[in-house]
Amino acid sequence: MVVLLSTYELGRPAFGVASAAAWLRTAGHVVHTVDLSRGPLPELWRDAATLFAVHVPMHTATRLAGPLLARLRDARPDATRVVFGLYAPLNERWLRDHGATHVLGVEAEADLVAVAAGRAPLPIRTGIDLP
Repeated sequence: MVVLLSTYELGRPAFGVASAAAWLRTAGHVVHTVDLSRGPLPELWRDAATLFAVHVPMHTATRLAGPLLARLRDARPDATRVVFGLYAPLNERWLRDHGATHVLGVEAEADLVAVAAGRAPLPIRTGIDLP
């Protein structure tokens, strides 16, 4: 089971989470989404998930992801913890220090599917290759 988490959407569905959920479901995964600004992560899902993916499209969401990752690492050290979104690559070291096992950028749907299937994601590109 995959649990996609948003920390700061305030009840409004985020495209990044909805798109990731659609890709993962199409690949055959059971997916649940949780907006932590609206309610807690159900313990049943926390205990059953093999992969948690936290969406960080902005600075505030990224700052809220740190303590969340630490709690997930402590509660479920065996689970994969992915962070994805615009602010993930910019804060990779900090996110890994808090418990992220994978850090992906934007348009990470294919990489999330790869990680959920036990494959490695593509490396993050930090620059532009010009011909």
